[in-house]
Amino acid sequence: MATKKPLSSLRTTINLNGKKEATEDTHETKEAKPVSSRSYGSEPFTPQDLEYYWNTYLEKLKTEGRITEQMIMQGDFDLEGKKITLLVGNEIQLEKLTTFKEELMVYLRSSLKNGDITLEASVNEKKKEQMIYTSIEKFKHLAKRHPNLEKFKNEFGLETGF
Repeated sequence: MATKKPLSSLRTTINLNGKKEATEDTHETKEAKPVSSRSYGSEPFTPQDLEYYWNTYLEKLKTEGRITEQMIMQGDFDLEGKKITLLVGNEIQLEKLTTFKEELMVYLRSSLKNGDITLEASVNEKKKEQMIYTSIEKFKHLAKRHPNLEKFKNEFGLETGF
């Protein structure tokens, strides 16, 4: 007795004669089996150990020509206990990190022999500088950097708006 395939694995197509045909979907998906974090162990590690393996992974990315991932990992990171916090430059890098985060975590956990390591990423919010357009804005900007300019302006009676 033949077993029926689930409907989700069948694909309906129309041939040139106008007849519908059911074809079997040959594309298989591999399910990732979750690996227990305890299978890596729980050995203590130092920030220097983490930095060594972090840089080793960076070199691996470099040899594979994965420039985008390299740029993301070159951001600043901090270690608090077993939690790594990575600062990325923008939302796009944050999204790209999710594509190779699991690979990175498997590498770090196996290299450091600690399955309790976690990685969190956040966007490094840089304060945008206001664009300087007028001569008054230019003077105020320079006066912040060089306070004596304000004193010279007042002493000599100079005008900034010309």
